[in-house]
Amino acid sequence: MVSTMLRKISLPKQIVLGAVLTALLPLLLLLGYVTHVLEHTYQNAFHAQTIVISQRLAQSMDLLVEEQARLAVSLATNLQNFGGMDIRFYTDMPPEELMWRRLHHELQQTLERLGSAYESLFLVSPSGTIFVAATTRDIAISDLPSLSQAPSFVRAVETAETQLELVRNSPISDQPVLFILSPILDKGGKAAAYLGLSLFIDKWARLITETTIGETGYAFLVENGGTMLAHPDSRHIQTSEWAKLPDVT
Repeated sequence: MVSTMLRKISLPKQIVLGAVLTALLPLLLLLGYVTHVLEHTYQNAFHAQTIVISQRLAQSMDLLVEEQARLAVSLATNLQNFGGMDIRFYTDMPPEELMWRRLHHELQQTLERLGSAYESLFLVSPSGTIFVAATTRDIAISDLPSLSQAPSFVRAVETAETQLELVRNSPISDQPVLFILSPILDKGGKAAAYLGLSLFIDKWARLITETTIGETGYAFLVENGGTMLAHPDSRHIQTSEWAKLPDVT
């Protein structure tokens, strides 16, 4: 068919057409190459953008956590000599004592000032027993578990430094919380007790899950143990399926 069409075209026109096609062929090959390069460049740029967004989210989370740790240290410092007495004085005090009630009232007021993002504020004895607590739920001190075996408490005792731990199911609200323990030091620099602070991570989770990357990308939050704490699809929360998700970066 092509040869028939060429026979109908005069020789001078065939020469011109051949010259045009000869000139266009390299351009067509170049266009195909450029398209491939552009697609590859776009993929690399998108991948780089994904990494940058992930790093910025992680940095934001680090700053939020550091801020909460500083808050816990400040609260612990303010309680070193509550009512003019070493905090150790309160560890074995029964709840009906007036001084204990004053301490509990102080914690409750502080928790209310902190706002609804915080679940509890409590004090822990060197043995791991919670001896006074202010919480968002009506729960008795006797119903709160001992922290003697909690990883954050064990580290706090060993290091005398503020420790953090993500708790998947809080004994108070059954919700994921960030758990912070900061030592309350006596005049000799030893831990007389520990201040505990727990806060809900749902607002932090929304910061993660509301982040979109391109048209289909998304972010999620996983604890060190591999449990999903935040994901746009709630079916994945509190599972260990993050490694099975497609296109995980």
